[in-house]
Amino acid sequence: KVVLLYVWFTGCPPCMKETPILVSLQHEFGPQNFTVLGANDDDVLGLGYSERIHHHYLRKENVSFPTVRWTRETNHAYGSISIYPTLFLINQKGTIVGHWVGYTTPAVLRQEITKAVAK
Repeated sequence: KVVLLYVWFTGCPPCMKETPILVSLQHEFGPQNFTVLGANDDDVLGLGYSERIHHHYLRKENVSFPTVRWTRETNHAYGSISIYPTLFLINQKGTIVGHWVGYTTPAVLRQEITKAVAK
């Protein structure tokens, strides 16, 4: 699959703007061997949000893509992310073919996802 790795944290204003766009892209490109993978960074950042708050946000935003918890080890492996959201587009071979820091427009993401799933 082509994967759009979405690193975010609960309560992040640009993340809250990005999430509905990613839900839409998941619906649009999911049938083409694509998925968004949300990686929540609350724990690494020490934000202390409960699972209840985290899951409430996911339900409220109708998040249909899988989400995992980001770890310190993963954060280090991906260059110590400090600006959110951060997105990595990973092709079928596991190569990062796109990287965005901060809010990214739907048009930019759609264009790059279209190219990645076509290969």
